[in-house]
Amino acid sequence: TKRIQVQNALLLSEEMFSKAFQSSPCGMFVADIENGRLINVNDSFLTFTGYDAATVLGKELLSLNFFKNEAEGKKFFKLINEKKSLRNKEVEFCRISGDIRDGMISAEVIQIWGETCILAALVDYTEAKKLERQFLDMTERQRREIAFALHDDLCPQLIGIELLIGILHQKLKKTFSDQ
Repeated sequence: TKRIQVQNALLLSEEMFSKAFQSSPCGMFVADIENGRLINVNDSFLTFTGYDAATVLGKELLSLNFFKNEAEGKKFFKLINEKKSLRNKEVEFCRISGDIRDGMISAEVIQIWGETCILAALVDYTEAKKLERQFLDMTERQRREIAFALHDDLCPQLIGIELLIGILHQKLKKTFSDQ
């Protein structure tokens, strides 16, 4: 009975991992640590990259030109080999169409069926970054518009007030000098 409980616990663990892996909104992949050969990918990864599973499974991540910069890809594998874990590393990755996307990748070294593998999760934040840039541009445009409005509207009024004060000062000076 103890062996059956252990087997059931193992099956439950595998089922939970599989469901979490497949249903994650993050693009996830499992790759061989030695050569970056993709062993498994989830639907989100396929959506982010534009590939289909038949094209990527069994291929090396670097040969798919996943990383915008091949040196950056090699650095990713070097870091994961050294540290065994990587958190929130910014990365530019390429879709099959050649579009460059902005992402954040985290990875862990894991053992699967006696093989040392990488389990990685990728978040595509290209649209959020684009919206942030648009917001910052809009804020800068509004700041300039306010500055121009102040300069073009308020400055002439202040100059007019300064002139009127000067005239009033001259009149008061003349009035007091006459007395």
